[in-house]
Parts: sequence; C-alpha cells; structure tokens
Amino acid sequence: MEDQVKIQFLLEKIKSGIRDGQDNIEDLLDTLDSSKDDLKEHGWSVISCLNDWLQEQDLAKRQIDVLLAFYKHMIDIGQPKELAYAFLESCNAFKNGTLYKLLVPLLAQVLCKLPPKQQSLDIACSTLLGHIKSLAWTSQTYSIAEDEAHPGLISSTGTTETDDMLIYVINFANNFLSTLAKEALCNDFIQNRRWITIYLAQVLHYPMLYIHYDNPSETLVHCVGSVIDSLAILSPTLTYLFTIEKAADQPTISFTTRKLIAQPIEEEMCSADMNESSVSLPGLANLAYILFYENKYEEHVPQIMSSAHKLSLVFPSLSHIYIRSRNSVVALKAIRLLRSLLSPIGVAELSESYAEQTMIKDTIDYLFWSMQYTDMMTIRQNAAKALPLLLSKFNHRARYHLFKYILDDEDSPEILSYTYSLIKDFIHECWSTGDNDKGAVYALDLMDKIFLVPNGDNGRLIADLDKISAALNLARYLTSRDKSRSAPYTRQMNRYIKSYVEPIGNCLHSELKQLKASLENLNQGSDRQSEITITVGDEALKNNEELERNTINSCINKIELVLFVHDCLTDSLNS
Repeated sequence: MEDQVKIQFLLEKIKSGIRDGQDNIEDLLDTLDSSKDDLKEHGWSVISCLNDWLQEQDLAKRQIDVLLAFYKHMIDIGQPKELAYAFLESCNAFKNGTLYKLLVPLLAQVLCKLPPKQQSLDIACSTLLGHIKSLAWTSQTYSIAEDEAHPGLISSTGTTETDDMLIYVINFANNFLSTLAKEALCNDFIQNRRWITIYLAQVLHYPMLYIHYDNPSETLVHCVGSVIDSLAILSPTLTYLFTIEKAADQPTISFTTRKLIAQPIEEEMCSADMNESSVSLPGLANLAYILFYENKYEEHVPQIMSSAHKLSLVFPSLSHIYIRSRNSVVALKAIRLLRSLLSPIGVAELSESYAEQTMIKDTIDYLFWSMQYTDMMTIRQNAAKALPLLLSKFNHRARYHLFKYILDDEDSPEILSYTYSLIKDFIHECWSTGDNDKGAVYALDLMDKIFLVPNGDNGRLIADLDKISAALNLARYLTSRDKSRSAPYTRQMNRYIKSYVEPIGNCLHSELKQLKASLENLNQGSDRQSEITITVGDEALKNNEELERNTINSCINKIELVLFVHDCLTDSLNS
C-alpha cells in the first residue's frame, strides 16, 4: 500500500510538471532528485502508469521537452535493465509517432549501458521492426513499360511519418556501432553484433525490398546508404554476410499442375522473428541487388572475386526471393540480378556438381513458371532470356543432365517445345566446339525422351501441336547435319520413323480430315438463322457457330503447318 502511495505521488508530480511545460521544469527535477531512491525502485511502474495518461494527451513541444527531461533523469538514476523493458513497453504503447521517435534514441542509450549478450537488445530489435511493418506504407503503381502498370510497390517517399520512422529505426542500430567496432575481437560482443546484423538485414527485407530504386527519394538514398555502411562496420566485408548463412531454410517447392506451392515471402514479412539465428535471405538478396545489379557501394566489396564465386555466394538468397515472391517488383529485381550475375560468367564454365544443387533446378522451374503464368510481360520476356543464359553457363555434361531433368519433370507442351529448341542449340554447340562424340551420345539419349507419341484423344493431339512441331524440327536438324547418314543418331532415326514420325503423320492427317469434315457440315448449316440473338449493351454477340468455325479454322491452319514440317522431314529421310 505504501508503495502505491509513493508511485501515485511521483506520478502526479510528473504529470503536473508536464502540464506546466518548461515553466516549472527546475522544480520538477528537484522533486525527482529528492525522490531518487523511490524512482530507482519503482521506475518501471511509474513509467508504465504514465504511458496510460500520455496516450490521452496531445502534448505541445514545450511539454514534450519536459517529458524528455524526465526520461533522461530516469536514465541517469534508474536500473538499465528495468528501464530497457519499461521503454520497450512504452514503444509498444505509443502509436503517436512523436512520442515513439522520442523513445527510440533513449532506448538505445539505455541498452548501451547494459553488459553484452542481454536478451533485451534482441527484444528491442523485434519491437522496432514490428512497428515498421505495422505502418501504413503508401502503395504506388509502378509502370514498368508503357503498356504495363502493376501495383505492389511501396512508394519510395511514402509519407513523412513513415520516412521519419525508417530513419529512426536505422539510427537505433547506429548507436551500437562504435562499441561493436571497438570490441570487434571480443567474444562477449559477438551475439550483440549478430543481433544488430540480423536487425539491419530485416530492414533491407522490409520495407526496402519492396521499394523501386530507379528514382529514389533523398530519404531512401540516405537510409540505404546508412544500412549498408553499418553492415560494413559489423562485417569484415559485405560479401562475408552471404557466407555465414546456409541454404538450409530454402523453401520446398512443388510445381504440381504448374501451380507454385510455397509460402510467399509477402506472408513472411509480417511474421519475421528476431529470435531466428539467421540473417534474412530476402534482406541479403536486396543487398546483392544493390551491390551487384546497381553496382553501388563497391568500396565494401572485395575487388578480387570471380564471377562464378559471386554467383555461388548470392544464389541461395536470390533463389529464395525469386521462387517465393508473388510481388511483381520483387520478381523483376530478382530476374535482373540473376541476369546481371550470369552475364560475366563464361560459357560452359559451371560444373556438373553446381547443376545438381536443388536451388538451380528450382530456379529453372520458376523461370518456366514465369514465362507461362506471370501477368507482367516484362518479367515473361526477361525469364525467356534468363533461362537459356543460365543453361549456357554449365558445361555440356551438366547441361545434358539439366535437360533430362526438364524433360522428366515437365508436361506443358509450350515448355517442352521451347526446351526442344534449346536442346537443338545445345547439340549444335557440342558439334561446333568439336565435342562430336558426346554430342551424338547426348542427342541419342534425349531423343528417346522427345520422340514419344502423345497419349489421349485428338484434343490432346491439338494441344501438343507446338511440341510436335518442335520435335520434328529437331529431327530435321539432326538429319541435315549428317549428309552421309553414317552418324549413330541418324541411323537411329530409322527407328523413330516407325515409332514416332509415321504415327504422328497418320494422326495429323486423320485429325485434319475430321476437322475439315466438321467445318463443311458447319458451313452447310450456316443458312439457318438463329431465332435468338443475345446482346450486351448495343452489340450482338457472335453466335456459337461462328465461334466454332473460327476455332476449327485455327486448328486446321496449325495442323497444316505441322504437316508441312513433317512432310519435309520424311522427304529428306527418303531422299
């Protein structure tokens, strides 16, 4: 009971001093100084009770100055650990940006007084990150091409409140840098260094991963530079950050029916936990984008580093965000970075062991997925350029195994037809570089997977026309390379004539005959007028017969084109 009386007495004195503003600030400080022991014992309770009152107030600047003087007095006389939790509680309580920004530097000041390895630093980092993620960031539509505009980008300027809060959250970490840099070799500070590193990487994840850097605001330039400079102090080199993280938390991906099955990183960003022992992979991916795509802050990157080594460092974080992101801006950043990292690597430089990594195959799957299902044309086009670029960097044996993986795993006719054209280029490269024997072996093995007659009804045959056309074109290329008909793959073609070329030709001719008969029957009945006309607005919809006629004509044209390729192949084989 006596303690409650003391707390209430102190609380009323503090409230009164804040109401009066700076007029009676000396009297307030004298009162606090005379009650030093009580404040030291009950400081947390006093601050907690004061929070409830402050949330109902609209304080003027002179009143905030008094509140600041009270907090600083508490830092001078209070117990650091207890004050740290009291200020953290206050940060959670205040939605008012002014009071929150008042507390953040004071919280850092208290934490700096604590001995290393205190869990309160970890909790403080989580609290500040949680507040940043709860802010109402303004959404901005980002026009990537003249005919494309896609939402999903956080405005690079946001609002004054969000900009200011981002600066305060970053500056919070800067309070610890001088101590951590001075004690770089002290084991006691290793955990503190890791907490601050994780904290800054989380800021690079959210919100910075979702900000477009082409036209940055001054605030964004300052924030990005501050984070990267801070990370450079905490780490021997910025590239070292990529080496301390393993790919153990890479997502498990399934492309069943070409649907991406994975928790998107957009769902993760609001549940990131500072208690995790690893640096944010999306944050590292954004760091890689800034360093290696935008080529900024090069002074923090070792100058002697091979392009292949750079790719191996960045790939775990890159594939993580690329595979898991549904955000168009993030996906565009990832594919830009991928192409930028691949371009300097020589053709056939990467080994078979590199190709066996799960993240390489996952990335190939996602590039195919992007080519088919992404709404943004820019990403589809970039994916179509990135895939052959990625494959070309592997040696012939590694590329052969990747093609086998694609042929075994894919069932999309569009993807397979595109793959067949890549295989043709691959075999041509083998022969052009003098690798004739292996080129022939690879061709023979892959042909067994390519020249398979589609199972199913005629509808399936029509759906596979692109794949069939690409397979026949590949066969034409293989036979045209060997005029003497002595190469093993050409001799093997006699088997494929019986098992694939002839059955495909028969199926195509049969389907073409049926379609032409259906079209003739449809045309004969065209004189009958429909008794019902459906209109939308002032326009009449086309009747079903016209739609059906257009569909049949389109199928006929496609089959005739494929038959042309088929007939050219059979003529060359029979000549």
